[in-house]
Amino acid sequence: INFAGRIKFTRMVNSNLAYIELNQNLYTPNYNYHKLFVNNYLWTNNLKKVNVSSIGLGINVDSLMLKINIKYTLINNYVYFDNNFNVKQDENIAGVLKVNIFKQFNLNKFSFVHNSLIQYTANNLEFDVPLYSTYSSVFYNQSIVKGVLSSQFGIDVFYNTKYDSYLFNPALVAFSNVKEQVGNYPYVDVFVNLKLKRVSFMLKYIHANMGLISNNYIAIPNYPLPEHSIRFGLSWNFYD
Repeated sequence: INFAGRIKFTRMVNSNLAYIELNQNLYTPNYNYHKLFVNNYLWTNNLKKVNVSSIGLGINVDSLMLKINIKYTLINNYVYFDNNFNVKQDENIAGVLKVNIFKQFNLNKFSFVHNSLIQYTANNLEFDVPLYSTYSSVFYNQSIVKGVLSSQFGIDVFYNTKYDSYLFNPALVAFSNVKEQVGNYPYVDVFVNLKLKRVSFMLKYIHANMGLISNNYIAIPNYPLPEHSIRFGLSWNFYD
């Protein structure tokens, strides 16, 4: 029997929303982990249910445009593929700590959006995550014709520290425990947004810093991040 449960308590603290959340999930691993009969891969396994328990705390401070979330997760009987793409199950209990901080503020015509995630794995967990990941956006707001035409000019930056990523196997549509370090590369987009009454236009230069810092822009082994390109979009909101 699989089970998934969630309890959440919320409370207003000085006009700020705070919460505590408990989650419990007990589930059977995917069928392909139990039995598989395809070219080059053949197995029948008797696996235990995966048990995932977590507790989360958070607070939203609207006056500061600030959100802080902390979550601690315990994982038991984690299922994964080893270096040879054989199914393994780790019966040890491992912990994952996540701290997420979102902050937005405005300074004159400039707006700053920052979202950071700190993750830490304990007890020799069989998968790795970046210790630090972040998304930041800085843009300039300009009203060209008041009430008619407005614009935004800015940059988006994505970054995470180095971590041991995993090799993807298309035949199994899964990742193995073959590890290779990736990360420590800032990914920068430059954008322009224009809004003319109900019509919005977007122009973005993807991966604007390609070749300026290094060529090690790898998402996972053998799969690079998108190369520089130009993208545009158009949105028209009609009356209801």
